[in-house]
Amino acid sequence: MVVALGTGSIGEALYPDGSHREVGGWGYPSGDEASGAWLGQRAAQLTQMALDGRNAHSPLTRAVLEFVGGSWQSMMGWNGRATPAQFAQLAPLVLAAAPTDPQADALLRQAGEDAWAIARALDPQGELPAALCGGLGQALHDWLPPGFRRQLVPAQGDATRGALLLLQR
Repeated sequence: MVVALGTGSIGEALYPDGSHREVGGWGYPSGDEASGAWLGQRAAQLTQMALDGRNAHSPLTRAVLEFVGGSWQSMMGWNGRATPAQFAQLAPLVLAAAPTDPQADALLRQAGEDAWAIARALDPQGELPAALCGGLGQALHDWLPPGFRRQLVPAQGDATRGALLLLQR
C-alpha cells in the first residue's frame, strides 16, 4: 500500500489476489486531506481569522501573512488567486511553526489522522505494509498516529520508478 502526500493526496493498494484499490485523489478543494494544499488552505484560513480578530495571531499566522505580502490587502489578493500548488507552498510554514505553535501542531496531527484514514480505508485490518510517499510523506512522520507508524515500511522508490515498473508489466 502507498499513501502519497504531496500537493494532493491519494492512496493505492495492491492486494495479494492481484486486485487493487484507490482511495482519495478527489482533488482540491473537496478532497486531498493531509496534503500540502489542504495544510496551506487551513493555514491561510487561520491567518484570515487572525486578521479579522476572530483568532489570535500565532507564529504560523505571522509567517503566512509575511509570505503573502504582509498586509490584509495582500492576503485578500493572494487568497483570491491561489491555486492548490500555491496553497501547498504554505505547508513548510506549518511544519516550521509546529514546535512553538499549537495551531500548527494541531493541523499536522489532523493531517496524520487523515493519512491514516486513507490507509485504513484501503486495509481495515492493518495487514498490508504501508509506504508514505510524496513531499509530505516523511515530513509528517512525527505527527502520524502510533498505529500507523507501526505499519510503515520504507518506500522502494519514487513515483517515476513506480510508473516505469507499471509500464514494464
